[in-house]
Amino acid sequence: MFPQGDDADSAAGGHFGTNAIWILKPVTAETAKNEIGILGENINQLSDTLEHTISELKTANNELKKDIQKKEEIDQMRREFLSNVSHELKTPIALIQGYAEGL
Repeated sequence: MFPQGDDADSAAGGHFGTNAIWILKPVTAETAKNEIGILGENINQLSDTLEHTISELKTANNELKKDIQKKEEIDQMRREFLSNVSHELKTPIALIQGYAEGL
């Protein structure tokens, strides 16, 4: 049902005047099929969009996992390097300290 004339504006605002003329549009098999077809197309479009978005998220997630793995490997290498450098510096310092105490 749709109001006609000046009352259409007030009906849109939620005010229904006594002079409103309502037009009833009959629901036919054709309009019902069209609505169902449109709804089906919209659902298919939504499904395609979701599938594409999920695919992008999976790709981004895999890239993040690779980046995290690479960061962990770099952190391990850094710890090993600092441990080796620390050991290499401690040995000569201990020798120099022992030599200085002997003097």
